[in-house]
Amino acid sequence: MFVLTLIVRCLREVLPFVGSMMMARFYLIVGGLLAAFFSRVRWPLLGLVLVFTGTATAGQKAGPIVKPVTKLIVHDATGKKVGEVQDSSYPGGTAFVPVSINGSVYVLSLTGPNELGGDSTATFRYYQSQDCSGVAWLPVGGPYVQTWPFPQTVILTPGRTLYEVLPARAEEPPVNSQISNDGLCSTVGARDYPIRWLAPTKPLVDLSTVFTPPYSIKAKP
Repeated sequence: MFVLTLIVRCLREVLPFVGSMMMARFYLIVGGLLAAFFSRVRWPLLGLVLVFTGTATAGQKAGPIVKPVTKLIVHDATGKKVGEVQDSSYPGGTAFVPVSINGSVYVLSLTGPNELGGDSTATFRYYQSQDCSGVAWLPVGGPYVQTWPFPQTVILTPGRTLYEVLPARAEEPPVNSQISNDGLCSTVGARDYPIRWLAPTKPLVDLSTVFTPPYSIKAKP
């Protein structure tokens, strides 16, 4: 009986994904072979019991299989692991993925299959140079810039470079050029912008050189 129980349990674990008709035929074939075999060793009823058990099991409709998920992993198009999803916004469709860059932890946001970035994507920034080179200064609403528990980040050119947003300065730095919403560089006068609070940025890494979109999220049990 131990042998019969073991065989039945194995079959019930393996065959839930098979159609009921195919399952019944499988049990009938296996049961017939085992009946012929067990009859030689004086166990003629084992195969028949297996046939009836398998037929009854096959007649039951298999329901949906629901399993718990402990981790959500983000991969790029090459299969490279980006990181684990630690939080998400819904509705909104944003998954937050912490990563380590040069020993510091930053949180990336995945807003779509091709959109891996920081906290935001800035379209308007200022520069102290005449040609929009050097440190990019972002207009902010006040002196507060998030630095704990994770620094605030933003995506800027070139490519999809991740920048850390540093604490804002109350005094107005000398601004000589700007990149506006159209992506073009232009010169500005010192008083041509109604912004008091500006936050400097520090480039970290061009994400387009590290990961390849599109991205996917896979569940890990």
